[in-house]
Amino acid sequence: MRESSRVGRLRPDRPSGPTSACRRCQRPAPPLDEPTALYWELIVEDGEVVGVMCVGCLTLHEQRAIRAEKARVLRRLKHGLPNS
Repeated sequence: MRESSRVGRLRPDRPSGPTSACRRCQRPAPPLDEPTALYWELIVEDGEVVGVMCVGCLTLHEQRAIRAEKARVLRRLKHGLPNS
């Protein structure tokens, strides 16, 4: 019973900050230096990370936009690399 009351709450050992929990559901976020953080979307304003959003909270439209942007970046990187 006690576990369920903590769902969606920040862990007491986690410092509060823009990357400590999902902006929409308040699910605790992994530290940014862990591999699992790669699946979370960073919210950047004026070149500074102001929040994070978990994959479960992203809408289908947002997920498609992120995939399209990643594909554009990969294409630009591939065209910029010298041929071997």
